[in-house]
Amino acid sequence: MPKLHPFAIIGIILLATFLTFLWNELRDKDLDAIDDELQVASYMEEVIYDSIYKGIANHQEQITISMESYDGNNSEDIFSQFQKVRTEHPEFFWVTGGANLEGKTIGGITNYTLTIETRCDISEVPQMEQELESIVTQIINGANANCGTDYEKALFVHDTIIHNCEYDEDTYYQNMSDPYDGNSLAYSAYGCLVNRNAVCEGYTKAYMLIMNRMGIECGYVRGTATNSIGTTGLHSWNYIKLDEDYYMVDVTWDDPVGTGKNICCYDYFCVTTEMISVDHQIETPQEVPLCCGTKYVGIK
Repeated sequence: MPKLHPFAIIGIILLATFLTFLWNELRDKDLDAIDDELQVASYMEEVIYDSIYKGIANHQEQITISMESYDGNNSEDIFSQFQKVRTEHPEFFWVTGGANLEGKTIGGITNYTLTIETRCDISEVPQMEQELESIVTQIINGANANCGTDYEKALFVHDTIIHNCEYDEDTYYQNMSDPYDGNSLAYSAYGCLVNRNAVCEGYTKAYMLIMNRMGIECGYVRGTATNSIGTTGLHSWNYIKLDEDYYMVDVTWDDPVGTGKNICCYDYFCVTTEMISVDHQIETPQEVPLCCGTKYVGIK
C-alpha cells in the first residue's frame, strides 16, 4: 500500500475535524429547537392552567382564554388543563368534568370561551364554601389536638371521614359508567364532608383536601378495582407522603358498606403499590409516585 503524503494526512485530519464540528453544530441547533418547542409548550400549559384556575376560583361558569397560535392543539390542551385543575383542587367541589369550548380568532389571537358544567347553582357556592371550610377546619383542629405525628393525623382523618360519611350506593348504581364526573355532589368533598353522603370520588377528594391543607402531600389516583365477587369497576383513591415515603390509601374501601358508621377497616391504609395492586389497577398514563417498602408500622 503506498504511503500518504504528509500534507494529504493533514488535509484528511482537517476535513474530519471540520465535519465533526459541522455535525455538532447541526445537532446542537436541533436540540436547541426541540428545547425551545418544549419550553413554549410548557409555558402555554401554565398560561392555560392559571386562566382556568383563576376563573373557577372566581366562580365563573364561562372562562375566557386568549392565546397566540403555536405548534400545539389548543383545544386539546385546554381540556387537558381543565381536568388537571379539577383533579388538583378538590375545593372546587361544584365543578363537574363536563365543559364546552368555543374559539374565535382575530389577528392571530384566538379567544376561547370555556363553559363549565356545575353540580349546583353557582350563586349558592360562596355559602357552600363556608360550610365546607367550617368542617375542614374542625377536622384539622381535631387532628392537631389529638395527634403528634403525620401518620397519626393521616389515620385520624381517615377514621373521621369513615365515621361521618355513608357510601352513596344509589348514586353509584345510577352512574356506574361515569363515576368521576357525575353531577351529584356525592362526587365531591362537599358531598362527603357536609352532606355526609359520597361515592369513591367524594371520599378521595375529601381526604386529599384535608391532608393537603395540613401540609401533608396527598394526591389523587384514578383506576379500576375488583371486588371480592370479581366485579371490576372504575375507582379512585389516594396516595400520601409520610416520612419521605409514599403510601396508598383507599378510604372508600376501608368503609364497609352496610355495616354502620362506627366501623373502620385498615386493609387499604398506608399500603404499598404492590399490596394495593392485588385488586386495584392504576390507570395509565398518570403521574403517581411508586409506593414501596412495607405497610406502615403502627397500624392499630
